[in-house]
Amino acid sequence: MTAFRQTLKTASDLADSGLVTNDAAADIARVTERYAVAIPPAMAALIDPADPNDPIAKQFIPDVRELDRHPLEDADPIGDAVKSPMSGIVHRYCDRVLLKLVSVCPVYCRFCFRREMVGPGKSSALSDTELAAALDYIRAHSKIWEVILTGGDPFVLSPRRIAEVTNALSDIAHVKVLRWHTRVPAVAPERITNALTEALGSHGPDHFRTRRSMLRFACETDFLLRQLVAPHVPVWQSLQQLARLARRPFFSRPVPAASSSRWNRQWASLRAENHAIVRIVAAPVQCDRHRTAYLLLR
Repeated sequence: MTAFRQTLKTASDLADSGLVTNDAAADIARVTERYAVAIPPAMAALIDPADPNDPIAKQFIPDVRELDRHPLEDADPIGDAVKSPMSGIVHRYCDRVLLKLVSVCPVYCRFCFRREMVGPGKSSALSDTELAAALDYIRAHSKIWEVILTGGDPFVLSPRRIAEVTNALSDIAHVKVLRWHTRVPAVAPERITNALTEALGSHGPDHFRTRRSMLRFACETDFLLRQLVAPHVPVWQSLQQLARLARRPFFSRPVPAASSSRWNRQWASLRAENHAIVRIVAAPVQCDRHRTAYLLLR
């Protein structure tokens, strides 16, 4: 396994690391002009450049087809903008809101349905004024029971900032659940520190959802996940299926019972609940109809 010291962010980085050929790098450079790219060391080290169907590469290495345009293309395929009364808030359902704290991620997934909104050139995080206004909005809407903290990836914030947000939301009587959506434990495990778990674990009802991709990650992040559940932070995970990787045990269609059971038991041993299976029907393409055709199996 190759050791990487820095996050790969450009076509040149990918070529120099041996993850793509120089010919492919020319097309990838075109993609990076439009969409963000970042592959942290923990993920880059797991990619097998000799395997054209490497599942981690499929998730994170850009594909020139991302630049394909379609007449039905929508830059906001899940309709965040029309449900956003102010910066950072998406209020789609009466009893829950999204609080989008940041617009950056430690890794950028090629199938992301918010990739027009994240990455270089976007505001990196809510300002103090914007965050205060978002918290006031949540206070003013007493039907809000759950706050989903997302972005971007909120775990790129400092533990101090995460604690401030956690404390502010926990002081709102009608908010009963905080749910953090992140890939940090899988893709940048060095960020899971004692300070972070203390920032999350001091109030009990928090839900922490980490979107994981391959079972081999679970073994490598066993210790840090135990750090998260130790302060009584429930951990949920969801399995993502890339349709073109049918030969892989966790990406076949449908999921084999034995493989699915082994996956769920691995997570159960870490006290992590299997939240959903997300099947990504076609990736990566830019067209909304294909790129975000998800099937949630709960």
